[in-house]
Amino acid sequence: MRRWAWAGVLAAAALVAVLVSAAALSLVAPADPHAQSEVLVHIPEGASTEEIARILAERRIVKNALAFRLAARFDGLAGRLQAGWYRLSPALTTHEILVRLAAGHVATVRFTVPEGYTVAQVRALLIHEGFGDAAEVERATRAREVVAAWLPAGAEVKEPLEGYLFPDTYTLPYGSGAEAAVRAMTRRFAKVWTPEMEARRRALGLTVHEAVTLASIIELETKFPEDRPLVSAVFHNRLKRGMPLGSDVTVAYAVGKPAAELTRADFADPSPFNTYVHTGLPPGPICNPGIDALRAALEPADVPYLYFVALPDGHLLYARTIAEHQENVRKARSMGSR
Repeated sequence: MRRWAWAGVLAAAALVAVLVSAAALSLVAPADPHAQSEVLVHIPEGASTEEIARILAERRIVKNALAFRLAARFDGLAGRLQAGWYRLSPALTTHEILVRLAAGHVATVRFTVPEGYTVAQVRALLIHEGFGDAAEVERATRAREVVAAWLPAGAEVKEPLEGYLFPDTYTLPYGSGAEAAVRAMTRRFAKVWTPEMEARRRALGLTVHEAVTLASIIELETKFPEDRPLVSAVFHNRLKRGMPLGSDVTVAYAVGKPAAELTRADFADPSPFNTYVHTGLPPGPICNPGIDALRAALEPADVPYLYFVALPDGHLLYARTIAEHQENVRKARSMGSR
């Protein structure tokens, strides 16, 4: 064959190679380079590369299922793609998607449990964040066995997990159920309960459950950090003297209404959570206290106070005697009427 003929064949072959390469690159390019949002995609447990390719092609995350499979094999990632929920964009290349799936960069849910939330409030939060329907969340947040290490057997509490769903910000894989969320919160409680706190509660003669119960009352009775150890001292002093704690927030928990709406009849309610009627601590926590309230319960200030009353701005006045307390009450009421 003449030289010019060979040159033509080689040129044609090069052109074909270029066209094939361009076509291949086109198939692994973003399905929609201009896409602004991500798509939530579920990769089932045990799904093969072929099945994953089909799912992504059907959701229009990738252009071509076969091209995805070939790219996975070429990148050495076939068989290494992980199950879970992913937020993926059609603006990603096939390679970028493969890297995410191989690394297990699953979609997450981030939620925050504020200090002082009750189990009922946490329950509503979990439902809102998609951790399950009402029935599933109810079951998970009533699982007494989860807190068996801290909750005394037979304790007559309203909510067995009250006090142990530690207030914090949590990040869990999307699709996690209510049980996983509850485990995360109770494990966090176990982690923040340090050996030093354990030693301190032993020195005070308290069980973990009693310490958390006291902390929960301190949490709801105080607005400012500096008041926590002082309020703790008031309650410790009252407990030592056999006096009722006389805490409005325990009555609110007993009757199921805000403290500001309590009536005279509410303060006579026979509930064991009513610390005006019964001496000692109530049967269990009335909310989920934060770390500062837990520490305050174990480290009360060294003061002789037996009473406190709140001013309109939330600060507290303290007293050693009933006469001093009555004067503080008059002062607080006069400030509230201005």
